[in-house]
Amino acid sequence: MESRAGGNTATGCLLKWLQGAVSYHRIMVSKVRPLHSKVEEMTAALEQAVQKMNILQAKKSTLLRRLDELEKGFEEASIDKTDQERKTSETMSQLEYLSSLAEVSSTHFNNTSRI
Repeated sequence: MESRAGGNTATGCLLKWLQGAVSYHRIMVSKVRPLHSKVEEMTAALEQAVQKMNILQAKKSTLLRRLDELEKGFEEASIDKTDQERKTSETMSQLEYLSSLAEVSSTHFNNTSRI
């Protein structure tokens, strides 16, 4: 080492330090910088994924609210349908009763008109 540095120990130490700095720089360029680039890429991808997830969660919330509204509407429609079916059944019963009364009246009228 001293022969490279011209026999001076201070110069030899400086040369050794410089070689270490060059070695460190090479490692940084070849190993660490690509890792930093990868971290930046992954960070950007993560931010995009988080944004997409937030959008999807907002859509999910909207759809769940809509589903609740539809469920309530369906329940109300089912209740209305049941009421309408009951009223229809009552009306049909009344019509059958009135039809039978009309038939009896008609028969009675025909019988009294013969006399």
